[in-house]
Amino acid sequence: MIRPIYYWGASLFLILIVGATVLFVVNHKREMHQMQQELQAAQALEMKQTAQQKHHPTSPGFTAKQLATQETTENIIRSKTHDVTADKTTQPAPVPVSPHGFGPYPPLPPSWTETPEEIWGNCVDPDHELLKRVRIKLLAQGVDVLGGFLDPDNGKVYPTIPGIIYAEWEDYEGSKYLAGMSGCPASGDRLSAIKKSKFSRGEDDSLYEVDIPADIQLIPYEEGGIDPYQFLGLTRP
Repeated sequence: MIRPIYYWGASLFLILIVGATVLFVVNHKREMHQMQQELQAAQALEMKQTAQQKHHPTSPGFTAKQLATQETTENIIRSKTHDVTADKTTQPAPVPVSPHGFGPYPPLPPSWTETPEEIWGNCVDPDHELLKRVRIKLLAQGVDVLGGFLDPDNGKVYPTIPGIIYAEWEDYEGSKYLAGMSGCPASGDRLSAIKKSKFSRGEDDSLYEVDIPADIQLIPYEEGGIDPYQFLGLTRP
């Protein structure tokens, strides 16, 4: 009786040892599988964070919300910078004004060869500026003006226009002769040549109305000239 009981107890003990061993192996495999899954999840998370950092190299470790806020702020700054630059480029340049109280300078005609700085910078006094303003306005009206002068005695501007002579007449024995002239240089040279020709022939070298070519217009000096203030619409000081 003792031997069967002994064998039965030994068999039971062996079964328990085998069962414990099998249970240990099963649990060990389950733990290894779980650890492997956790390791793969950690690697996947690390790769995702690395990709995000590469996409935003200047903002490592930023959350998606922080990155979105940063991008919005940068867009606002770029927009404000663009607006400020546009405002600077669209502001009109200041209009130069006469230092003599004549207001803004008029635009120069296309045929004018001097720059605004050259023409207005050379106006040393009010009369000089008035002379240039009159010439510019006449050119704008289509009048061929070569130059001119301002008579300080009467304040008038006498523009130099081709074919026009401002004449000063005097009487001699009931006849008018040309005592003085100014105006177009080419027309003046032609009249001087006529005067010399008459003298070379032994004639009276005075110039009378009959000696004046038809294409030269003589305007009495006192009737000629332009009042610059009235012509330009300026207030006389």
